[in-house]
Amino acid sequence: VYGATFYTLIGCHALHVCGAVFWLFMIWLRAQRQQYTATRRTGVVLCSMYWYYVVGLWPVLYWLVYLL
Repeated sequence: VYGATFYTLIGCHALHVCGAVFWLFMIWLRAQRQQYTATRRTGVVLCSMYWYYVVGLWPVLYWLVYLL
């Protein structure tokens, strides 16, 4: 049971990280085309919030998986 839980948690987190990296790449492409301004930056803000969520979740998962 522990192995399945471990791989499920880590796999789901890895999918979220891959999604965040893809989103960052899309943000970068749009920034290269100068589609963001000081007032039109919603995509960048949402992407950064999601990235902070993914990064902030990692210590919790680490604690659950390795220290418990």
